[in-house]
Amino acid sequence: MKKEYWSLILIIIILAIIGTYFITSEEYVPNFGPVEIESGSITVDDQYELDQVYLEVESSEPGFVAIYGSMGEAPGETIGVSDYFIEGEHQITIALDKIMIPGLTYITILHVDDGDDRFSLRDDHAAMVEGEVVRPSFDARSIENDNQ
Repeated sequence: MKKEYWSLILIIIILAIIGTYFITSEEYVPNFGPVEIESGSITVDDQYELDQVYLEVESSEPGFVAIYGSMGEAPGETIGVSDYFIEGEHQITIALDKIMIPGLTYITILHVDDGDDRFSLRDDHAAMVEGEVVRPSFDARSIENDNQ
């Protein structure tokens, strides 16, 4: 009988410790929303080389351009990311981790760096200008299909 009381007391203590942790710890609220910046744009044409993307970017903040497959109008899997760039205008070539498929649409998104000069999808939020995310799309094309 004494053993059962000690087990019960131990369970109550453990629950009290766990409850105290949840009551006193700061709640982590992830920030996944886009960040408003003064100016930013991406100019990208349909691409004929399927292993890299050529584009021009202008941004009032340092950051990155990421290339995504598309799932309808939404961005899908990340297939490439630019090197870090400072604010200003840049012509960029992005080497892709996956070859693009001719006929499919891809999405570019301007991301603002969180200050560490390394791309992180979690920490480097999409850039917004005048309430709109900077995210033009383009098609992957093949010269063979265009010549037919």
